[in-house]
Amino acid sequence: MIEPVMYFGIGFLVAALLGLLFVPLVHNRAVRLTMRRLEAATPLSIAEIRAGIGLRLGANLGYLKFTAHPTWNPF
Repeated sequence: MIEPVMYFGIGFLVAALLGLLFVPLVHNRAVRLTMRRLEAATPLSIAEIRAGIGLRLGANLGYLKFTAHPTWNPF
């Protein structure tokens, strides 16, 4: 009665340990593909940001001015 339960438990533990060997491979691939997708989606330079390349909803940072003192003007 106990022998099949022990074989099942040992088999489960061996399968779990073998599965843990593949976790780093899958994780590294997922990180690599995500980084590639993010790098392709984000603008590369300030010139691209000011031109509006890669921005959504028509937002364009070219209208913003950078000043030495903080200002706030919604128009």
